[in-house]
Amino acid sequence: MQYHLLASLPAARREAFILTQLLGLPYAEAAEVSDCPIGTVRSRARATLMDLLDEE
Repeated sequence: MQYHLLASLPAARREAFILTQLLGLPYAEAAEVSDCPIGTVRSRARATLMDLLDEE
């Protein structure tokens, strides 16, 4: 993985990606940890993944 790409993301999007994609938390748990709505976590994680794939 290109960690510099992950490090370049805004903190909230990076957190959502790490919690869901790297740590494997379900979106509901990631939302609880992040203290934000589940839909926000979903969209942040998805957008981050797409950004990282585009960079590659």
